Amino acid sequence: MKTTLCTFFFFVSICLISYAQTSKGNFLLGGSFGIINEIDDTDLNNVLFSKEKQTFFHVRPSLGYFIANNLVIGLNPNYSSQKTILTGEQNYRSQIFKTFSISPFVRYYKKLNEKVSVFGQANIFSFERMNSEIISRVANVEDKTTSNRTSLSPGFTFSPGLVFFATNKLGIEVSLGLIRYSFTRAKTKGTSIQGNISEPIENTNTNRYAAFSLDPSRFSLGLQFYFSR
Repeated sequence: MKTTLCTFFFFVSICLISYAQTSKGNFLLGGSFGIINEIDDTDLNNVLFSKEKQTFFHVRPSLGYFIANNLVIGLNPNYSSQKTILTGEQNYRSQIFKTFSISPFVRYYKKLNEKVSVFGQANIFSFERMNSEIISRVANVEDKTTSNRTSLSPGFTFSPGLVFFATNKLGIEVSLGLIRYSFTRAKTKGTSIQGNISEPIENTNTNRYAAFSLDPSRFSLGLQFYFSR
């Protein structure tokens, strides 16, 4: 059996005076959240585990300020958690990952008409911290690994999108695809416990990432509120 639940979240803002949405001096506030719950109790073709359950949760707010007409700068703090549980007749494995990241952005709007605008958003770099815990029990032997990973990714990510202004304050937006290049330096510290043996974990690594995608899985939907001081 497989079930999926997706919930769409928006931030509510009360505005008393009506202003143009993307004018200089206005603010942008919005975001989304989602919950996905999947259970797969079919044959996983694994001799240790026969059932898998995954839960994923994320919150992605955004806050920006229009420094000029149609041009906004802001921040995208993100939080996500992912939990995977694998079970078998006598075996168990739990994986929990919790991630916080923050990234500044620049966005430019181009109006098609009074209700619809296209936009392009660029993120310059991202800072991320991830905590993880992995517990496994096989043949009555339990292993546990905990770690935290911090990374800084200078680079460039560009995402195109379209916004429909349902009211003068509320925009419903969609984005699809991205162009990205980044250079990531990450540092990991933690502890691995196997039976009665405990060992520290510490390593540093770097990697480069480049992507161009119009994959439908990159599709996202969000609400943004536009308001003035």
